[in-house]
Amino acid sequence: MTIQSYSQIDFGIRRQKLKPTFFDTTKENVFIYEVPNAILYFKQSDIKDFIENPENKNILINYGYKTFQDTLAKNVEQIKVTDLYFYYDQRQRDSIFRQQPENILTKHLDEEFYFIGAALILKGQCMVYSKTNQMFLNKHLVAKRQKEYLGGRTLQFYLPDKKQFYYIVTAFGE
Repeated sequence: MTIQSYSQIDFGIRRQKLKPTFFDTTKENVFIYEVPNAILYFKQSDIKDFIENPENKNILINYGYKTFQDTLAKNVEQIKVTDLYFYYDQRQRDSIFRQQPENILTKHLDEEFYFIGAALILKGQCMVYSKTNQMFLNKHLVAKRQKEYLGGRTLQFYLPDKKQFYYIVTAFGE
């Protein structure tokens, strides 16, 4: 039996050390992306440049980014999104939504940021705050390509303590 996987996007890496940057969040408009093990900070200008760069159209072609562009155009100092849709199962999401209602804008921003976030992290255009260590990290972060069940592939991002802080599916298996 042969297994064929279909690529969503290929970043072309097996393992890569990550080198996050530091920037002043009081002087820059920031996009804050909270995941279970970390809080990621991105400059809104870097996101806007990434979306507008013609070389990145192959990453964005199958995924919308209109909501993101509209939100960035408002020139808000801080946009904060908690990633509830990729890192939590339905039971956990339901529990969270009982405490706070689901926000459709946040859901769209979360979905549109999925591949953009991975590309910016790989380029080092983010700051990573570890919730466990309660500090910003700038070394010993790693991205690894992983084989999954039935030929699927993911790109996973790890903190120094080997906890995953971000991941994307790069190929579906079958």
